Amino acid sequence: ALIRVSFTVDDKVGGDSSEDFPLKLLASLDEQLGRPKWVVPVRANDELETLIKASIKLAKERRDKEFEECQRFYREGLTTSFIRILTDEAVKTWKPDIQLDIYNNSRYLVELCVYKIEDDSTYLLDLLAIVFNPSCKLNVFNSSEDPMSCVPREKWEELLYARPLPDAHKHNMKGRLVDLINRFGQLGGFDFLKKRICQGELTVNILSFLLRPLGLCSSFLTERVRNDYIIAIVDKSIEFINS
Repeated sequence: ALIRVSFTVDDKVGGDSSEDFPLKLLASLDEQLGRPKWVVPVRANDELETLIKASIKLAKERRDKEFEECQRFYREGLTTSFIRILTDEAVKTWKPDIQLDIYNNSRYLVELCVYKIEDDSTYLLDLLAIVFNPSCKLNVFNSSEDPMSCVPREKWEELLYARPLPDAHKHNMKGRLVDLINRFGQLGGFDFLKKRICQGELTVNILSFLLRPLGLCSSFLTERVRNDYIIAIVDKSIEFINS
């Protein structure tokens, strides 16, 4: 279940929204997720979006590891929220405005994942794989959405990171998935991923977590991404596995 929340963040948290990491909001999210008829608060400025934004700020400042509650949010509240709103059977019953709110929260999740790639956060890499999975229920339900990019179709392969499948039917464009992959690229995600795999210390386990999101959305990636990133990433992965 999902609900529309009409009051503001300050109304809910008693003025603690200036904290580095809003603990009252985290407690509120945990309570809603723990109800027998669970709720994921996905509206703008609701708990989930506000907590992700706080996490992004801390991650960009390289301070999120200083906050145990932020780390717990990654492991529990964030993970549970996105598994439910991306993969639950109820997805198909939610109204278009809720679907759009989930997409907007996913944009913030992608941003957080970009800043955490070099930290090997397996919880976030797992969520990124779900977001980038064309078969996840949210992506399937929103298959008919067109990409929001203003780039002309003939320039997609050259200028974008992702585009619809070349033979995609107009009702299977998966535009929101394409937009999320492009956001990942525009924020430097492919650069961070290439640097992490090609220049960092690897284990088989970490390499599998890093590669999985790419593997799931590989058919949507453009020639630009294949040439600039994928070839080097695959070559390094093969070299590591054979070493």
